[in-house]
Amino acid sequence: MGALEFVRSGDGAPSIVLVNGAGAPIEGWFRVYGELERLGAVLAYNRFGIGGSHKTADPQTGQAVVRALRELLSATDVRPPFVLVGHSIGGLYVNLFARLHPTEVAGVVLLDAPHPDDLDALGEMKTPLMRKVEKGLEFILGPPAGNEIPYATTTVRQIAEASSFPQRPVAVVTGGKAPPSWLMPKAAVAVRQANQRKFLSLSRQAWQVVAARSGHTPQLSEPTVVIGAIRDVLEAARQQKCEN
Repeated sequence: MGALEFVRSGDGAPSIVLVNGAGAPIEGWFRVYGELERLGAVLAYNRFGIGGSHKTADPQTGQAVVRALRELLSATDVRPPFVLVGHSIGGLYVNLFARLHPTEVAGVVLLDAPHPDDLDALGEMKTPLMRKVEKGLEFILGPPAGNEIPYATTTVRQIAEASSFPQRPVAVVTGGKAPPSWLMPKAAVAVRQANQRKFLSLSRQAWQVVAARSGHTPQLSEPTVVIGAIRDVLEAARQQKCEN
């Protein structure tokens, strides 16, 4: 299928695995990566079609993304258990990974990630202006790299059909700044905020962190908040291992 571009450094367990948002490259982690490699082994990578990774015509459903990631982790000798950090659509992938391979996962950080319920609820609330803006941006910039967005609905279905989420530490990092109303109506913002709180039912060890000064990319606007959330999940995962 082709090679994936990655960067790996640091040492120690659990291993930290950074999973990008749609079309986002490794460089999007530059404000947190240096500190994370001091906390343990860390890997960031570009999925197919992004950055220096090979392109693929294969459908990039959640299961395909998880399979490719596990192959990369094995090939680069990044060993489980993993703390999976998923930004944006990457949150769907780590959600699915934890359900499919619970013994390999020590904890999860959902970084302004969509809840599976978002796709239907927010899709129905898009205004005509929002749809025109999306089409205009795609015309100017081209479709998102990676061939993933068209398969998001399939990924959500795969999450629903998978096993239940394991009892692992989960930090839900939510951007506190709402988008402008022309981009997302207030009613849609309220739905999304409610769905962010739904994540707390994934595990008895789940908590929410609101990045008050951030929109969709807290790792860029409030890196200390993101680093703190990852550190807390690492500590909780290590404590859980000691108790077992």
